[in-house]
Amino acid sequence: MGFGARVRELRKEAGLSLRELASRVGIDFTYLSKVELEHVDPPSDRVICDLARELGADEEEMLALAAKVSQADVREVVERVPEAGIVFRRLQSGELSASQIKRMLEITEEEAGAAGE
Repeated sequence: MGFGARVRELRKEAGLSLRELASRVGIDFTYLSKVELEHVDPPSDRVICDLARELGADEEEMLALAAKVSQADVREVVERVPEAGIVFRRLQSGELSASQIKRMLEITEEEAGAAGE
């Protein structure tokens, strides 16, 4: 599911009209319609995070759906942790299955949870 389709799904689940949601996040409802229909590129990070908050969605999930990862961010991570470059290349080439990716996310969530205890 693409970013726009997910926004539309969440908006409908929340019982909000295009006008209501657009007003809450400070954008024009016609622009939001174009986003939902994927006729325009996803909005800025700030708007995506505002939409996520209004819709009760996970900001990281919404940013990921919108493919909001900059090359500079990737480069910085790879410079700090060279093994991340291997992971990125395997992701890009399609070598990792959906279950492997899901497991990596589960591990990071487990580690984050353990660190917060």
